Amino acid sequence: MKLGVKVKENIARTIAEHFTTNEIVNVFIDANITADQSLSAKWRITLDAFGKISTEEGFFHILEEFCHPLNFEGKETTRKDFIDALKKILSYEDIEIKTTDKEVEFIRNDCGWKTSLSKPEQKIKTSIDYVVEAITFFKNEYNKAKISGLVYEYSLGENIDSHNIVNGRDEYEEKFLAIEQLKNARFIIEYEIKCKVESEGCYAWDYAICKIDESKITQKEAPSATEAGVQALTQKVIHEHTHQFKNSIQEKNISLTHKIIEENVISQTLKNKKNDLKSAEIKYDDDNATLEIGNKKCQIPPYKNEHYFCRAMYEHGTNEPIDWSGIYEKMTGYYEAYYGKPSATRANWRVVYDTMDALNKRIKEVVNTDDELFIWQEKTVKRNY
Repeated sequence: MKLGVKVKENIARTIAEHFTTNEIVNVFIDANITADQSLSAKWRITLDAFGKISTEEGFFHILEEFCHPLNFEGKETTRKDFIDALKKILSYEDIEIKTTDKEVEFIRNDCGWKTSLSKPEQKIKTSIDYVVEAITFFKNEYNKAKISGLVYEYSLGENIDSHNIVNGRDEYEEKFLAIEQLKNARFIIEYEIKCKVESEGCYAWDYAICKIDESKITQKEAPSATEAGVQALTQKVIHEHTHQFKNSIQEKNISLTHKIIEENVISQTLKNKKNDLKSAEIKYDDDNATLEIGNKKCQIPPYKNEHYFCRAMYEHGTNEPIDWSGIYEKMTGYYEAYYGKPSATRANWRVVYDTMDALNKRIKEVVNTDDELFIWQEKTVKRNY
């Protein structure tokens, strides 16, 4: 049985309460899993990394690493509190945790399942894997705003001169070489390396500040000549030429050619017709981060701003105005009970507005519509349909 999103989210929050960003990133990178530090909040970095684990066994191996006693040297009580918190969360999935001084074991009571102590096999990444990883990052970042001329911060890792490299010098070098390859391929127009000192943990992190050629992302590939397409075109040409030949002898009017052109015009008109959201059935699936609109499925980037935006909006009905601050809390993990009400600064509410705008654009492109599912009114958001 697959672990639910809510369970993973609560586990992520528990890890964030007990570990620094540096420690969290270290665990995932040791398991060859990329941790996206641009998400800022520790629980969001953790939850995003959870989504990159392909198997349940792999997920529990990560939890084993967090529970390792070396993470709590001289803090046995803290380790016990951490494991007790995990026990409470996992009890909703009928999973029991057995502990010793050296290790933990996860047991699913409903089927006698337990974790294996053997480490999962790690795939060795090639230089092209790092190139693809970088291209995917730039595509995702570009699609958030879809504005040409922006610069993007690509994380390389702990500053190369540091004595405490988190992701290893090899990982850093491979990422740097991927940027160089993309520069040589003219995907990246120019870049510079900048070092930022992070306040938490007081460590320095290097970023490649890149300007890219957006046309290499937005250009469409020419459609391939399929066998069916070639056959259809051949039949059309033969059909037209056959009738032209017969009619030149029989001296009859040519009508079939006109019919074919007319059908093509009708087909193109139907293709260009925009869909109406008002008449479409719309379903939101939080577990899979999808919006199903009529017969179209719009995939939302899981555990990113658009996902949390949708989660907040679908807790309310249509045409119900939701204050931006409530959505902001869902997206950032900012809770009023701990921090007070979020300040109504432009920087804060623009996070919500920009996310709404990006999501509307995504829906319009997938569904082929001019309608907006969400609208902004005086710092509130409403769902139209």
